[in-house]
Amino acid sequence: MPFTVGILTVSDRCYLGQTEDKSGEAIENEFKVEYLGKAEVVIKACVPDETLSIQEKLIEWSKDNVNLIITTGGTGFAPRDVTPEATKAVIEKEANGMSMALISGSLKITPFAMLSRLVCGIRNRTLIVNFPGSPKACTECLLILRPILCHAIDVIRSEPTANELHEKMISKPNTGCDRHQCHSKVDISKVANRKRHSPYPMILVKDAQTIILNAITIQPPTTVDIKDALGYILQSDIYAKEPFPPFRASVKDGYAVIASDGAGKRKVVSGSIAGESSQKLVQPGECIRVTTGAPIPQGADAVIQVEDTKLISADSTGTSEIEIEILKAPRVGLDIREIGSDIEQNTLLLNAGNILTPSALGILATVGVCQVPVVSRPKIGILSTGNEIQEPQEELSFGKIRDSNKITLITLLKEYGYDAVDFGIVIDEPTVVLNKIQTAIKEVDILVTSGGVSMGERDILTDVMITDLKATLHFGRINMKPGKPTKFFSIPFENGKKFLFGLPGNPVSATVTCHLFVLPALKRMSGVLNPSPTIIKAQLCHEVTLDDRYEYARGICYWVENDPVPWVTLAGNQISSRMLSMVHANCLIYLPVATETINSLPIGHILDAEIIGKW
Repeated sequence: MPFTVGILTVSDRCYLGQTEDKSGEAIENEFKVEYLGKAEVVIKACVPDETLSIQEKLIEWSKDNVNLIITTGGTGFAPRDVTPEATKAVIEKEANGMSMALISGSLKITPFAMLSRLVCGIRNRTLIVNFPGSPKACTECLLILRPILCHAIDVIRSEPTANELHEKMISKPNTGCDRHQCHSKVDISKVANRKRHSPYPMILVKDAQTIILNAITIQPPTTVDIKDALGYILQSDIYAKEPFPPFRASVKDGYAVIASDGAGKRKVVSGSIAGESSQKLVQPGECIRVTTGAPIPQGADAVIQVEDTKLISADSTGTSEIEIEILKAPRVGLDIREIGSDIEQNTLLLNAGNILTPSALGILATVGVCQVPVVSRPKIGILSTGNEIQEPQEELSFGKIRDSNKITLITLLKEYGYDAVDFGIVIDEPTVVLNKIQTAIKEVDILVTSGGVSMGERDILTDVMITDLKATLHFGRINMKPGKPTKFFSIPFENGKKFLFGLPGNPVSATVTCHLFVLPALKRMSGVLNPSPTIIKAQLCHEVTLDDRYEYARGICYWVENDPVPWVTLAGNQISSRMLSMVHANCLIYLPVATETINSLPIGHILDAEIIGKW
């Protein structure tokens, strides 16, 4: 059953509105990712660093059927850090094992965990746990408790599922993996025994792209409302069930006439306005006013535009025309759209595989197709890895860097019409990485990670994927710069497969490889028949030095008047950690490998450039 959560922030500054509650926000976001529909965060509050205020809120919430209360802040050595004392005063049973697990797990991440005094316990049917005040530490603590949290709450609530789990554990040998958590079999303790060279052959980018597209399967069909169908791929052919226009319609504002009457004076008998359903009749010597799109009255076979007429007489008020003169003799069919002249009934309008552009959606609306058969879009997740990575909104700690990869990749995919789930940041610990990936692949079709794929002692992603998840590694290195250690896995899942792209941690490498590999995969899964990017010919405006790998340099492509071939220039320093080279780039310049005789390209050399971005 779902359980309810209360998040209590203990902070004088938050209470006074001097700072935002980032710790509570971090916990709430992590619950959305980790527990999906199992947990519903229903209460959030902030109290000052005062024992009585903390106790009152804990007592109040434990009476209100809140299953889990997480406090953040006030657990350190400062004079006003009193959260543990307030918690001890209200709990009825201590949960020392949980407290020990939090401290032990946190010490593996930072020695500063020794300064945390975390208390856990039970009051009534409510589990109360103390977390530190740092958003990053809150996320880490929640991951530590993740293996037992659901079960602990079930036990406290006396849920039948708790007893069933106990019976299974007694009757079945422990395999090291239960419904809550798997423990990684990857051993990272023997640093000296790690590989010094990658065992994976370097393959060409085009070969890697072929491998990906052959492995990827197209998503199943679904139906979406026309208002939400932009960018989807049509799953089946669309035919016109009715003609358009469905009636004879005027092309212009003017007068419906009988062409054989020729030029001359006409009696104006009435008017026909667009949207009217009445059928009117034109007699010889008469005309009827019509507006653009209005039905053509019976008997009329031409429309003379108002510019080719002259007013002869009108009523005294000027509201009605009595007689006009036609200055030019009309011909039969002049300015009339016949029934089906734009779209004949049963015409093939759109083929399966067409992308639903604004114009295509306009066609569908014209023929009344409002529920559109399309290929489902894949669900994507983004996950950053690394002990040194922290969320951008957090105050920067020594030895840490802010995570730019997640926001870059999420918004890059959004730019191309794909929404991605933010799965946060995980430290380079095998069990933590394993469980985060397991959580993610239950929710998404493709998981994109950044970091942990090179040759460092903490680059553990490949070992976790192969050893723990029995994944297939389709390629492990690519002859390219930047992005050489990029990896692509398929993971057995139920009756099918999920996919994981292991992108390098350097921001430029992650961005470039997302363009070259992730986007084509998403397009293929979405039903795009040709997921290849737009590649043009461009000429260098300066000399470029070549590398011993194929390089995909960030460039700025521009056109010069009267020059049929656009020019391209490198967008600044091309080092893979320098994200500034991506800011103004609108293309990737395909640079060949240096040879013994050619190690640079001259001004004016023509090469391929892949257009990127939509801004």
